[in-house]
Amino acid sequence: MITNTSVRYFKRYPLQSPSPSRSVFVKPLKGHDPSSLITASDLIKRTNSSGSSNGGVSDNILIRHDDCDTGVTKLILNNPSKYNVLSSEMMELMLGQLEDISGNTSTRVLIVGANGNAFSSGHDLKEIYYHQKNYVNDNSNVDEQQPLHDLFQKCIKVMLAINNLPQPVIASVQGVATAAGCQLVASCDLAVAAQSACFGVSGINAGLFCSTPAVALSRNVGRKRAMHMLLTG
Repeated sequence: MITNTSVRYFKRYPLQSPSPSRSVFVKPLKGHDPSSLITASDLIKRTNSSGSSNGGVSDNILIRHDDCDTGVTKLILNNPSKYNVLSSEMMELMLGQLEDISGNTSTRVLIVGANGNAFSSGHDLKEIYYHQKNYVNDNSNVDEQQPLHDLFQKCIKVMLAINNLPQPVIASVQGVATAAGCQLVASCDLAVAAQSACFGVSGINAGLFCSTPAVALSRNVGRKRAMHMLLTG
Protein backbone atom coordinates (compact mmCIF):
# COMPACT_ATOMS: atom_id res chain seq x y z
CA MET A 1 0.00 0.00 0.00
CA ILE A 2 1.31 3.43 -0.86
CA THR A 3 1.91 5.56 2.20
CA ASN A 4 0.77 9.15 2.56
CA THR A 5 2.71 11.34 0.20
CA SER A 6 3.38 15.00 0.92
CA VAL A 7 1.10 17.27 -1.10
CA ARG A 8 1.81 20.96 -1.46
CA TYR A 9 -0.98 23.26 -0.41
CA PHE A 10 -1.14 26.91 -1.37
CA LYS A 11 -3.90 28.97 0.22
CA ARG A 12 -6.04 30.58 -2.48
CA TYR A 13 -3.49 29.83 -5.17
CA PRO A 14 -3.75 27.10 -7.82
CA LEU A 15 -1.38 24.17 -7.76
CA GLN A 16 1.04 23.80 -10.63
CA SER A 17 1.01 20.52 -12.53
CA PRO A 18 3.79 18.21 -11.32
CA SER A 19 6.75 17.92 -13.63
CA PRO A 20 7.26 14.52 -15.34
CA SER A 21 10.46 14.00 -13.34
CA ARG A 22 8.47 14.18 -10.10
CA SER A 23 5.55 12.00 -11.14
CA VAL A 24 4.33 9.53 -8.55
CA PHE A 25 3.89 6.01 -9.89
CA VAL A 26 1.26 3.41 -9.11
CA LYS A 27 2.92 0.01 -8.96
CA PRO A 28 1.32 -3.02 -10.62
CA LEU A 29 0.28 -5.91 -8.39
CA LYS A 30 2.51 -8.94 -8.07
CA GLY A 31 2.28 -11.16 -11.11
CA HIS A 32 1.45 -8.25 -13.42
CA ASP A 33 3.69 -6.96 -16.20
CA PRO A 34 6.12 -4.34 -14.77
CA SER A 35 5.74 -2.40 -18.02
CA SER A 36 2.24 -1.51 -16.83
CA LEU A 37 3.76 0.99 -14.40
CA ILE A 38 1.88 4.29 -14.86
CA THR A 39 1.71 7.65 -13.13
CA ALA A 40 -1.23 8.52 -10.91
CA SER A 41 -2.16 11.44 -13.17
CA ASP A 42 -2.08 9.19 -16.25
CA LEU A 43 -4.30 6.70 -14.44
CA ILE A 44 -6.90 9.40 -13.79
CA LYS A 45 -6.74 10.60 -17.41
CA ARG A 46 -7.13 7.03 -18.63
CA THR A 47 -10.19 6.35 -16.47
CA ASN A 48 -11.75 9.71 -17.36
CA SER A 49 -11.43 9.02 -21.07
CA SER A 50 -12.49 5.37 -20.84
CA GLY A 51 -15.81 4.68 -22.43
CA SER A 52 -16.22 1.26 -20.85
CA SER A 53 -18.56 0.84 -17.94
CA ASN A 54 -18.42 -2.43 -16.09
CA GLY A 55 -20.71 -1.54 -13.27
CA GLY A 56 -21.62 1.38 -11.10
CA VAL A 57 -23.79 2.58 -8.27
CA SER A 58 -25.48 5.96 -7.97
CA ASP A 59 -27.00 7.42 -4.82
CA ASN A 60 -27.68 10.74 -6.57
CA ILE A 61 -25.21 12.79 -4.53
CA LEU A 62 -22.57 10.03 -4.67
CA ILE A 63 -21.67 8.04 -7.76
CA ARG A 64 -19.57 4.88 -7.83
CA HIS A 65 -18.05 3.42 -10.96
CA ASP A 66 -16.16 0.12 -11.10
CA ASP A 67 -13.97 -0.70 -14.09
CA CYS A 68 -13.26 -4.41 -13.93
CA ASP A 69 -10.77 -4.19 -16.83
CA THR A 70 -8.41 -1.83 -15.00
CA GLY A 71 -9.35 -2.57 -11.40
CA VAL A 72 -10.07 1.13 -10.84
CA THR A 73 -13.02 2.22 -8.72
CA LYS A 74 -14.14 5.84 -8.72
CA LEU A 75 -16.23 7.57 -6.05
CA ILE A 76 -17.60 10.86 -7.38
CA LEU A 77 -19.13 13.51 -5.11
CA ASN A 78 -22.16 14.62 -7.10
CA ASN A 79 -23.77 17.60 -5.39
CA PRO A 80 -22.27 20.49 -7.39
CA SER A 81 -25.08 22.96 -6.60
CA LYS A 82 -23.95 22.80 -2.95
CA TYR A 83 -20.23 22.59 -3.76
CA ASN A 84 -20.21 18.89 -2.85
CA VAL A 85 -20.59 19.54 0.87
CA LEU A 86 -19.81 16.69 3.22
CA SER A 87 -23.28 16.52 4.69
CA SER A 88 -24.33 13.77 7.06
CA GLU A 89 -26.07 12.03 4.17
CA MET A 90 -23.01 12.25 1.92
CA MET A 91 -20.69 10.88 4.59
CA GLU A 92 -23.08 8.03 5.41
CA LEU A 93 -23.08 7.01 1.74
CA MET A 94 -19.29 7.27 1.57
CA LEU A 95 -18.88 5.05 4.63
CA GLY A 96 -21.05 2.36 3.07
CA GLN A 97 -19.16 2.44 -0.21
CA LEU A 98 -15.72 2.51 1.45
CA GLU A 99 -16.62 -0.53 3.53
CA ASP A 100 -17.71 -2.39 0.40
CA ILE A 101 -14.61 -1.34 -1.57
CA SER A 102 -12.35 -2.45 1.29
CA GLY A 103 -13.50 -6.04 0.85
CA ASN A 104 -13.58 -5.95 -2.95
CA THR A 105 -10.51 -7.85 -4.16
CA SER A 106 -11.10 -6.78 -7.78
CA THR A 107 -10.49 -3.12 -6.89
CA ARG A 108 -6.79 -2.24 -7.19
CA VAL A 109 -7.06 1.50 -6.66
CA LEU A 110 -9.72 4.02 -5.60
CA ILE A 111 -10.04 7.48 -7.12
CA VAL A 112 -12.07 10.07 -5.20
CA GLY A 113 -13.30 12.88 -7.43
CA ALA A 114 -16.14 15.36 -7.75
CA ASN A 115 -18.48 16.87 -10.32
CA GLY A 116 -18.85 20.62 -10.75
CA ASN A 117 -16.58 23.58 -10.13
CA ALA A 118 -15.57 22.54 -6.61
CA PHE A 119 -14.09 19.40 -5.14
CA SER A 120 -15.70 19.95 -1.74
CA SER A 121 -16.34 22.98 0.45
CA GLY A 122 -16.33 20.82 3.58
CA HIS A 123 -19.14 20.44 6.09
CA ASP A 124 -22.63 21.69 5.38
CA LEU A 125 -22.68 24.85 7.51
CA LYS A 126 -26.48 25.03 7.36
CA GLU A 127 -26.60 21.57 8.90
CA ILE A 128 -24.14 22.61 11.62
CA TYR A 129 -26.04 25.82 12.41
CA TYR A 130 -29.28 23.86 12.57
CA HIS A 131 -27.83 21.58 15.25
CA GLN A 132 -26.28 24.55 17.05
CA LYS A 133 -29.72 26.12 17.44
CA ASN A 134 -30.66 23.15 19.58
CA TYR A 135 -27.36 23.13 21.40
CA VAL A 136 -27.57 23.83 25.12
CA ASN A 137 -24.46 24.77 27.07
CA ASP A 138 -25.25 22.17 29.65
CA ASN A 139 -23.02 19.10 29.79
CA SER A 140 -25.77 17.13 31.47
CA ASN A 141 -28.07 17.58 28.45
CA VAL A 142 -26.44 14.97 26.23
CA ASP A 143 -29.44 14.62 23.93
CA GLU A 144 -29.13 18.22 22.75
CA GLN A 145 -25.42 17.87 21.97
CA GLN A 146 -25.51 14.41 20.40
CA PRO A 147 -26.47 15.31 16.78
CA LEU A 148 -23.54 17.72 16.38
CA HIS A 149 -21.19 15.24 18.04
CA ASP A 150 -22.39 12.45 15.75
CA LEU A 151 -21.86 14.63 12.67
CA PHE A 152 -18.18 15.21 13.43
CA GLN A 153 -17.67 11.61 14.50
CA LYS A 154 -19.04 10.48 11.15
CA CYS A 155 -16.50 12.68 9.38
CA ILE A 156 -13.68 11.15 11.42
CA LYS A 157 -14.91 7.67 10.49
CA VAL A 158 -14.82 8.55 6.78
CA MET A 159 -11.21 9.80 7.02
CA LEU A 160 -10.13 6.75 9.02
CA ALA A 161 -11.87 4.43 6.54
CA ILE A 162 -9.80 6.01 3.75
CA ASN A 163 -6.59 5.65 5.77
CA ASN A 164 -7.34 2.01 6.57
CA LEU A 165 -8.37 1.03 3.05
CA PRO A 166 -6.07 -1.75 1.72
CA GLN A 167 -6.07 -0.14 -1.74
CA PRO A 168 -4.23 3.11 -2.50
CA VAL A 169 -6.56 6.13 -2.69
CA ILE A 170 -6.00 9.01 -5.12
CA ALA A 171 -7.80 12.34 -4.81
CA SER A 172 -8.61 13.92 -8.18
CA VAL A 173 -9.07 17.60 -7.33
CA GLN A 174 -10.51 20.50 -9.28
CA GLY A 175 -11.65 23.83 -7.91
CA VAL A 176 -11.75 24.50 -4.18
CA ALA A 177 -11.14 21.96 -1.45
CA THR A 178 -11.73 23.69 1.86
CA ALA A 179 -12.08 22.71 5.53
CA ALA A 180 -13.23 19.05 5.68
CA GLY A 181 -12.89 18.96 1.87
CA CYS A 182 -9.20 19.78 2.28
CA GLN A 183 -9.03 17.14 5.01
CA LEU A 184 -10.49 14.61 2.58
CA VAL A 185 -7.70 15.30 0.08
CA ALA A 186 -5.03 15.18 2.79
CA SER A 187 -6.37 11.83 4.03
CA CYS A 188 -5.88 10.22 0.61
CA ASP A 189 -2.57 8.54 -0.25
CA LEU A 190 -2.01 10.66 -3.35
CA ALA A 191 -3.50 13.83 -4.81
CA VAL A 192 -3.58 14.90 -8.46
CA ALA A 193 -4.70 18.51 -8.78
CA ALA A 194 -5.93 20.51 -11.76
CA GLN A 195 -4.67 24.02 -12.45
CA SER A 196 -7.94 25.30 -10.97
CA ALA A 197 -7.42 23.53 -7.63
CA CYS A 198 -6.89 25.54 -4.47
CA PHE A 199 -6.94 24.54 -0.83
CA GLY A 200 -7.90 26.16 2.46
CA VAL A 201 -9.04 25.45 6.00
CA SER A 202 -11.46 28.34 6.17
CA GLY A 203 -13.54 27.42 9.21
CA ILE A 204 -12.04 30.35 11.08
CA ASN A 205 -13.81 32.71 8.66
CA ALA A 206 -17.13 31.39 9.99
CA GLY A 207 -16.12 31.50 13.66
CA LEU A 208 -14.94 27.88 13.71
CA PHE A 209 -11.49 26.32 13.95
CA CYS A 210 -10.67 23.37 11.70
CA SER A 211 -9.16 21.25 14.46
CA THR A 212 -9.80 17.85 12.88
CA PRO A 213 -8.68 18.90 9.35
CA ALA A 214 -5.54 20.25 11.05
CA VAL A 215 -4.45 16.68 11.88
CA ALA A 216 -4.40 15.45 8.28
CA LEU A 217 -3.12 18.80 7.01
CA SER A 218 -0.14 18.86 9.38
CA ARG A 219 0.82 15.37 8.20
CA ASN A 220 1.10 16.63 4.62
CA VAL A 221 2.71 20.05 4.99
CA GLY A 222 5.06 21.72 7.45
CA ARG A 223 3.71 22.84 10.83
CA LYS A 224 4.17 26.55 10.18
CA ARG A 225 2.52 26.43 6.77
CA ALA A 226 -0.35 24.44 8.26
CA MET A 227 -0.74 26.92 11.13
CA HIS A 228 -0.71 29.84 8.70
CA MET A 229 -3.55 28.24 6.77
CA LEU A 230 -5.50 27.42 9.93
CA LEU A 231 -5.21 30.93 11.39
CA THR A 232 -5.90 32.85 8.19
CA GLY A 233 -8.42 30.58 6.50
